[in-house]
Amino acid sequence: MKGIEFNVMFDLLIAAYGAFLIYSARKMKITGEPSSAILPRYELMRCMDKKGFIDAVYNKTMLFGIIILVYGIAEIVNEKFISNSYIDLIGMIVFVVSFIWFVASLRQIRSRFIK
Repeated sequence: MKGIEFNVMFDLLIAAYGAFLIYSARKMKITGEPSSAILPRYELMRCMDKKGFIDAVYNKTMLFGIIILVYGIAEIVNEKFISNSYIDLIGMIVFVVSFIWFVASLRQIRSRFIK
């Protein structure tokens, strides 16, 4: 790719997804409707307690969205200006650990609210 590196594009997509998760969580809280950005629509149709589901997933989605938004931005800054491999490593570890935590949390919440 000329002009912009693949890694920067990838980090930009990660940051955009973080922003999208934050937006989706806020929208869920405001509208009272679960977002298909969290779970597929066919699973959300089986949700027994929409308000309980939103309350259970809201903080976790906001936190994960913020983490990956910051990660994406930090990686772009690191690749374009700093070029420190330790920042890459620490960022990747935080990203992977937060991803595993978020997926495990969603599975637990899904088992409680989706029948």
